[in-house]
Amino acid sequence: MIKWLWVLVPLGLTVSCVKSGNVHDHYTGYYSTPENDHPRIEVVFVLDATGSMTSLIEGAKRKIWSIANQIVTGDPIPEVRVGLVVYRDRGDNYVVKGYDLTDDIDEIYYHLTNVRAEGGGDFPEDVNQALEYAVDSISWTNSSAVLKLVFLVGDAPPHMDYNDQKHYPDICSGAISRDIIINTIRCGSDANTDQVWQEIAHLAEGNYVTIDYSAYTEIPTPYDDELSSLSSDLYGTVLIYGSKEEREERDMILGMGGAVASEVPSTAADRSSFAASRASSGEITSQDLIGQLIEGTISLEDIEPEELPDELAELDEQHRKMYIDSLIEYRNEVSSRIMELSKLRDQYLKDHQEDNQDAFDIFVIETLKEQADRIGVEYGGE
Repeated sequence: MIKWLWVLVPLGLTVSCVKSGNVHDHYTGYYSTPENDHPRIEVVFVLDATGSMTSLIEGAKRKIWSIANQIVTGDPIPEVRVGLVVYRDRGDNYVVKGYDLTDDIDEIYYHLTNVRAEGGGDFPEDVNQALEYAVDSISWTNSSAVLKLVFLVGDAPPHMDYNDQKHYPDICSGAISRDIIINTIRCGSDANTDQVWQEIAHLAEGNYVTIDYSAYTEIPTPYDDELSSLSSDLYGTVLIYGSKEEREERDMILGMGGAVASEVPSTAADRSSFAASRASSGEITSQDLIGQLIEGTISLEDIEPEELPDELAELDEQHRKMYIDSLIEYRNEVSSRIMELSKLRDQYLKDHQEDNQDAFDIFVIETLKEQADRIGVEYGGE
């Protein structure tokens, strides 16, 4: 199951958030309406990170790429941005941690990988603060033409005795006024949580489901191992530019993502498919120089010498061009092979899909496809 709430609040009410990507309005917290013609889907997972949620969090790590892949199969193909909120309760080492919406799924995966399910053991949890953070502090696009979804995942009800914060009825009302839908996923069997989760979904026009902690689909395919290997090849064409600190941070994010994903071939296969779907038109990940050169949004002349990737820094202009051209050619070859295998893998998964609507990833994907109709994005063959 998935619960994504991240707002850091040690004992007090201080909330910390890591903002990703674009500059957002300081006062509203909103991004401006996209100027291109692509529809956009924004998804924030609000995740209970107490000890009982260990299995769900592990499942979320495995399925985040699969969910992202399914989103971009829509017609027309939507842009996708994902955010993450993790929560516990007052008295734990944090209350809420927040990671803002970004189109860089590698970054979200990195943060998710660092989540440890600890603490808890007593009901309820600070669900209200997590929900309030997701609705009010995330940089949602300020447009009703953008599909904005929250998936609240947890096994304990909210504290209604914390009178120094908003409670979920008011939070849901605020969400609806901003065209934010809140879907709820209850883990376990607590009756009070069941009642509140259904009420939240009703108030915020969302869907509700109860699932087991370890309910996610895992279907090995004959294509996973090769796709896992190709994922490493594709990410090998990424050259990160920027300050030394920025390059080191990106290398850490990509390195952890590759290492963790490779431990589960199906996850690495999903990661490679998503990266390949982006490679032909631009960046695979943030600060991907090769991708930005393909997009035409940057030139080597725009980059200060000290911000060049190490692979280019010692080369003269002619050899830099040769090196870049060879990487672009190889990236295209690898991407084409990944897309070819991904089609075969997708068909294999359809042919062997179990009828398990209560799995975490299935509920998220089917709910998202249903609600995407609101912005004119269709998912055929379902």
